[in-house]
Amino acid sequence: MSHMIELHDVSKFYSNKDTVSTGFSKVNLSLDMGEFVVITGESGSGKSTLLNVISGLDSYEEGELFIAGEDTSGYRTEDYERYRKKYIGNIFQDFNLVNSYTVYQNVELSMMLSGMPRAVQKQHIPEYIDMVDMTAYTKTKASKLSGGQKQRVAIARALAKNAPVIVADEPTGNLDSASAEKVMETLHRISKDRLVVIVTHNYEQAAPYVTRKITMHDGRIIEDKKIQPAAGDLSEDEMESYLHTEEERTEEERTETERAEATEQEAAKPRSGGRAARNEETEGGKGRKKGRSRRNIFAEAPVYRKMSAGSQLRLGVRNTFNLPAKFILLLMVYLFVTAAVLSQYASTKQALHSNDLMGYNNYFTDTSPERLVLTKKDGTSFTTSDYESLQKMDNVDYIVKGDAGIDTGIMFESDDIDISGPMYPVSSLKDKPTIGRLPKKDTEVVLVADPECYSYDALKEMDKKILGKKYYIDALNSMAMQGDDRLIKDKVTVVGVVFLSEDAGRSSNGNVMIYVTDNVAARVLVKTAAASSKVTLDFSGTKSDYSGMQVVYPSKKVPKGEVYISEDQAYQFYEEGAARGKTMGLHVKNHYFEESRDFRIGQVFKADNIRSLLGLSKNNYDEYTSNVYINPSDYNKIFNQGNFQSSFFMKDEKLSDSTVKALEGAGYKVLVIKDTFTDATGGFAFILRMFSMVRLALEFVVLFFISYAVIRLIMRSRNSYYSTLRILGASRKNTDNILRIELLLMMVLSYGGVLVGSNLVRRGIVAVPAVNERLAFLSATDYIVLFVGLLLMSLLIAKRYSHKIFSKSAMKIYREEA
Repeated sequence: MSHMIELHDVSKFYSNKDTVSTGFSKVNLSLDMGEFVVITGESGSGKSTLLNVISGLDSYEEGELFIAGEDTSGYRTEDYERYRKKYIGNIFQDFNLVNSYTVYQNVELSMMLSGMPRAVQKQHIPEYIDMVDMTAYTKTKASKLSGGQKQRVAIARALAKNAPVIVADEPTGNLDSASAEKVMETLHRISKDRLVVIVTHNYEQAAPYVTRKITMHDGRIIEDKKIQPAAGDLSEDEMESYLHTEEERTEEERTETERAEATEQEAAKPRSGGRAARNEETEGGKGRKKGRSRRNIFAEAPVYRKMSAGSQLRLGVRNTFNLPAKFILLLMVYLFVTAAVLSQYASTKQALHSNDLMGYNNYFTDTSPERLVLTKKDGTSFTTSDYESLQKMDNVDYIVKGDAGIDTGIMFESDDIDISGPMYPVSSLKDKPTIGRLPKKDTEVVLVADPECYSYDALKEMDKKILGKKYYIDALNSMAMQGDDRLIKDKVTVVGVVFLSEDAGRSSNGNVMIYVTDNVAARVLVKTAAASSKVTLDFSGTKSDYSGMQVVYPSKKVPKGEVYISEDQAYQFYEEGAARGKTMGLHVKNHYFEESRDFRIGQVFKADNIRSLLGLSKNNYDEYTSNVYINPSDYNKIFNQGNFQSSFFMKDEKLSDSTVKALEGAGYKVLVIKDTFTDATGGFAFILRMFSMVRLALEFVVLFFISYAVIRLIMRSRNSYYSTLRILGASRKNTDNILRIELLLMMVLSYGGVLVGSNLVRRGIVAVPAVNERLAFLSATDYIVLFVGLLLMSLLIAKRYSHKIFSKSAMKIYREEA
């Protein structure tokens, strides 16, 4: 006949460094359903060790152990997990309840780990609680119960698994005599349908109920005595049928229909030991209820199920909040980790961004990183409607309509101060003059300087003394120092100064910004078009091309429709210099427009008449021989075709990507000035970037180990909880998932808290300028990347912690934490 549990020459040894001790040796034992077995003996005799091996909490080194006819010699960790879940209900001397759980939740835990459907749990949990007379304490936390009450809850939890074997290690060791008697009576009552094995020092407490007494000494069984018939003894045929049924139920190929039937049967089957059952009369002294046949133990045999994802989620969420002190400590750690990761990441991006802005560009004078140069995709000039739409766009600070002047470097010639920088139309100036006023005449200017400007200190020192000072502008007139082509014929007067603060929101790149009237700015645009266009002069079929230099100039002395050419040109292109009255064609082409016009040659100028004809000095005649002169009206019709290029200045250059995308969607070609910078590091930019990323990675690694050490220290208080889960039959995967859920939920809560704080800082509700400056470098994508990084960090921490608590047996971890 097969037995529920069989041991053949089983031995258990413990090793500690160079010593080996014996738990028990060469034990032969068979245990059957319906028995109430008590194992007794002095301390150190091996009785608890034997119980732990029987219950699968400890492995064995020698012999053979069979459970329901199944050989366990080749069991791995997951096999022992299945074994404990399927066959064993544990009751401990120190109860091993989850103190932060209620009575209901402690019993529910056992059923959740066994994979029982939630509907079944809700139906039967009250029955098990009632079975041990604890209904009045259903919602009471275990920490508030007495010792006897805790032990009765532990029994209810063991019963809730519906496991065939109940093992109890000193279940009355911490109880008073009255409580101990109730516990023993309860265990005896349930032994009618199960195998109950108890280890105790106090045999007298169990004596009235014992069916079999086993005495151990020095690791061996010295007595195995049957005291009385087992109340629930099965016949040989019934036991064989039960074992056969168990073997079939372990097969993984069971269909979903069979699983559903098993669940329905579980929910519908009668439960033993309730109050009504306890009040029934027994017949024949054999513990069989009156008018009731033997229970169908085969139909009620435990079904091995996987713990559901919903149960794992419920436990993970429950564990997150059920211990306030642990929750607060973990939340503080995760808030620190999240804030530190966010800060390190933002600081690295800020540093990389600063390195990127260290470059230079020799073509553009205004290399402000906030600047975007715009042209229209269709090649047309800007209209008033275009500028109105641009002014309404997000992140716009101001628009420079004709931006040729801001790339024209000009300088004041003076003995008392050195001022140089680009020129801007006064209509784009947002700030009111700190001293003085805005310009009203073409000969008046306003200076704008920030602390980065080379002349800032000198201007500050002069203060109002600078007002009214007149300066000759060098570079402006060097473009053309000829009569009507001079932009400003007289010296300019400084009528106002704007002193910007360090946080003004734009960079001067060390230059003073010089603001002139819009009229002067418009003339610069026309002059730039004339100087940058390819010009072809057609002298009656003979063409002369000029590129990269200005050869066409305006002069009020030339009548409309006429052109004055030099004597050199007349003799070069016409026979005997007879050019007057002939036609000269003028063709202009540049990136933005193309224009052709014909002019009648009105006069030929030479050294002795250049002053009377054009008002120019004969001493510079040789400089003018390649030029032609036309009326200012004709000049403007050719070169003043409108604004084909404008500059869009952003409020925040860090938002350039989204701003560029919006502008391109609105029909503009966009040149991002900061993207045109030449590497200022001499080719080491890539190395510096890699160094920054490696440093960031190392910081994350250090932070990971620090956070793991702290979290592990906090979570160490949970070691007994997770070892309890394992004792109750939770698989490693179940425990891992519950732990992951707990830590991931803490991470999500802390991340949400940091995001809320960051948003308050960015909105200015909480004023932390340094933090706000760093956060400005983070985009939505960065926050997603950081979330994923913290997610992985939490998973790694959970994995390391899980490995730690699974590196030893469940019982060893439990003993260490007990």
